[in-house]
Amino acid sequence: MVQRSPGARFMASTWVFPGGAVDDIDRLGDNAGLLTGAADGDDVPWMLAALRELVEEVGIWLTPQPFGEPERRQGAAVYERLRREGLVFDGAALGYFANWITPTLVPVRFDARFYAAVVPGGVDPHPDGREIAAATWITPSEALVTSSMVVPLPTQEILRHLASFSSAEDLVAHARRLDSVEPIQPKLHVDPEGDLEILMPGDAGFDEVDETRAPDEGALRSAVRRAEGRGVKLPEMPR
Repeated sequence: MVQRSPGARFMASTWVFPGGAVDDIDRLGDNAGLLTGAADGDDVPWMLAALRELVEEVGIWLTPQPFGEPERRQGAAVYERLRREGLVFDGAALGYFANWITPTLVPVRFDARFYAAVVPGGVDPHPDGREIAAATWITPSEALVTSSMVVPLPTQEILRHLASFSSAEDLVAHARRLDSVEPIQPKLHVDPEGDLEILMPGDAGFDEVDETRAPDEGALRSAVRRAEGRGVKLPEMPR
């Protein structure tokens, strides 16, 4: 897991997984040839973005023989090195297992795909010192109970899911057996007592929440403050 920089615009100082947005460079057809083992062409930009961000943020190259290095490379320089040294990203090592979409009431929204991979022992992360302040290998169960780590709610839910597997190998094998990955989009609801409820698909009352009828901004701000007072770390919300 990585700790975002205290000066980050989004989710500052929280512990999350390496990753970022799909950039135009990830959609270039020439770069698709630098990814092996991709079963679906539509997934290629997402997979390339995940692998590029892994290099940019923590210096881990998921090639057929994965390695880590502290030297910084960004954007096009990542792909240029692959070409120059005859390397490719190992798409077959990735297992796509989750897709989370932020609730409609959250101002900063994302549609995030989560991939798992097995990284050999001895491949150490090297935080870039700009976006990422720290990085560590940690089990999901440990991350959930380490009080010094501020982990936002979506990441907590992913960690709980990961903790149900006995190993990274089991998780990747599970991901590869999935025929499809259904998006998960929680809903936010301010109850009559002014508390913020975060409802997951399948929770009681989930289908009844109409997010087109947003709570008054003052009520939402108050509910967010009360939730954070209880130690709930939410995605970027109005305060």
